[in-house]
Amino acid sequence: MRSYFSNRQIELYNAYETSKALGHSVPKGNERELITSQFLHQHMPTSVKTTEGILIDLETVDFKLLSQTTSPQLDLLLVIFDHPQLTLYGGSKIFFAESVAAVIEIKSNLTSDEIDSVLKHCYKVKQRKRKIYGLYWAELDDPTSAPSEKVPYYVISFESSKKASELMSTLKAKW
Repeated sequence: MRSYFSNRQIELYNAYETSKALGHSVPKGNERELITSQFLHQHMPTSVKTTEGILIDLETVDFKLLSQTTSPQLDLLLVIFDHPQLTLYGGSKIFFAESVAAVIEIKSNLTSDEIDSVLKHCYKVKQRKRKIYGLYWAELDDPTSAPSEKVPYYVISFESSKKASELMSTLKAKW
């Protein structure tokens, strides 16, 4: 298994390197999101799909209040396939927190300076609460046996000038 994922890591990094040929930042970002999405799609159960969209919760009553500041467009969501979603005529997708297994932000190069934007983004995602009634029950002696009311948030970076331990120290200090 170690050899398999080591080889896949090389493939992903080579795809990332190839995306550097694009001069415009938006297509570059889209390409890197696609690289990550395809990898996850190949390794997730068929009940989970990868997509982008906007995250809401049951407290979201006025879509006019949704903005990049309050509820940003998310790079990548792992969504439970058969759960409801809202799709606008232009193709924009809105997902309820209950149907999102995780949110993933894609960074080309994660630096200490980027940590501030990651934390702000994460904070916005963590404001959305899942209310899963009747589907799961936590064991009385283990409340962690039920899904979290907060959607998990991950960051994937293709490069960094800092070691993971340094980034984690910066993250913990700023959190």
